[in-house]
Amino acid sequence: MAPAPDAAPRPERDPRPGLSGLEPGVLEAWFTERGEPPYRARQVADAVWGGRAAATGEARTLPTAPRAEIDAAFRFDTVADTELQTADAGLT
Repeated sequence: MAPAPDAAPRPERDPRPGLSGLEPGVLEAWFTERGEPPYRARQVADAVWGGRAAATGEARTLPTAPRAEIDAAFRFDTVADTELQTADAGLT
């Protein structure tokens, strides 16, 4: 089946792993390798699953430097549009 003519092109997939899919031990090891205490992994999990942060930059329990490193290495939000279509020719 061919895509609808008004369908937006599919966005390129982000190769970074999503934080929500990581085992706690993996993230703890990631922090330890960077000289950070392993409890930072729990702070990240609280931000991801607690619903108070929509991005790593909003995880205020983490220092600024680790937030930037996490953003570079992982996706905070793993939900993404895979196909966008205009309904009713954009009238609704």
